[in-house]
Amino acid sequence: MGEQWPGATVLTGKDAVTEQVRTALATHDVVHLATHGQHDADNPLFASIELADGPLFAHELDGTPLPGSVVILSSCEVGGSTQVLGGELLGLTSVLLRLGARAVIASVAKLSDELAARVMPRLHAHLRETDDPEAALAAALRDVAEPVPLVCFSSVEGLATG
Repeated sequence: MGEQWPGATVLTGKDAVTEQVRTALATHDVVHLATHGQHDADNPLFASIELADGPLFAHELDGTPLPGSVVILSSCEVGGSTQVLGGELLGLTSVLLRLGARAVIASVAKLSDELAARVMPRLHAHLRETDDPEAALAAALRDVAEPVPLVCFSSVEGLATG
């Protein structure tokens, strides 16, 4: 897989641990996390993705600066958010945007492995061509017949630079 994406850091199996993922988030322009995940509606800062050393919770990312990157989460439901007291929306996606991600592409419902395997290579191909996450997602989904629960979230700053 790494040979298809020159310069990519590929973390699989026992190497896909919290510290390595935090480092990748802080140092790469595009980070794709293909793992199980969940949004916790009762405590949205406990939204998480599953890694080899256990879950990485949204609140554990505090202090991890993201360099205006595009983060792709092909993980079920981690694109969800919960409105908390004061009207703020919280979840893994909002945390990544607050930390500096330019855009987050995430699933807001169940995403089958088969569907993700068909859509994600197309997404990356379009993202390399356009460097526009919203347009890349739209192009990747253009010919897909069934509903795909992927959404592109962007910060105001991300929209200005994209």
